[in-house]
Amino acid sequence: MTSKSKHKEIRHLFEAQVEKAPGAIAVACAGSRLTYQELNQQANQVARYLSTRGIEGTTTVGLCLEYSIELVVGLIGILKAGGTCVLLDPSHPQEWQERRLQDTHTQVLLTKEQWLTQLPRYQGMAVCLDSEAGSITQESRENGAETDASSVTFLIGAASRYVMLEQQQLRYHIRWLQKRFALSPADTLLSLSSPTEGSILFDIVWALTAGSCLLIAPGGKICGMASE
Repeated sequence: MTSKSKHKEIRHLFEAQVEKAPGAIAVACAGSRLTYQELNQQANQVARYLSTRGIEGTTTVGLCLEYSIELVVGLIGILKAGGTCVLLDPSHPQEWQERRLQDTHTQVLLTKEQWLTQLPRYQGMAVCLDSEAGSITQESRENGAETDASSVTFLIGAASRYVMLEQQQLRYHIRWLQKRFALSPADTLLSLSSPTEGSILFDIVWALTAGSCLLIAPGGKICGMASE
């Protein structure tokens, strides 16, 4: 990987913000928050754990979590590990989720125990952030070895139609947003989306590559601010 291509990848743009301001608040939700350093460390542990389970660039990983700090950690972890990320909303009916898992040929499901029990027909590998937390936290918190994550893609959509969003397309859109609105480290971006809406990708990536604070309002309710 060349130096030029390296700095175009979203994970490296995020890691650059970690280096600039490790103690700045990266994400806040319902009274909880993580600094850029804490978020990066937890995402590194998830990425390494996923790698030990065989996740690589050709793996399709379903992310079934409510919009929360854990979802952000999981999303960045998948981004670092590689693969195709399928966004799922655990509040949707079981039939909808099972059809989505089948249609997207999801091989690994990153979730929590409470959501996994609602998908009894899922036959693939499952990684639960809560019940497997002890193993995940044993992984190194440092940035991993350089891998080509440029092929990371996302499958989004709340109905029967799915849209594949490549990392390059996501970067272009974030670049356009930044040129138009110039988000800065002094700003807080309020995010109200559902996990299945593509806008959460834009919110998360835009805020975290600009050095801003992402304030998640689950269900459209502002539960906690990122005050010092």
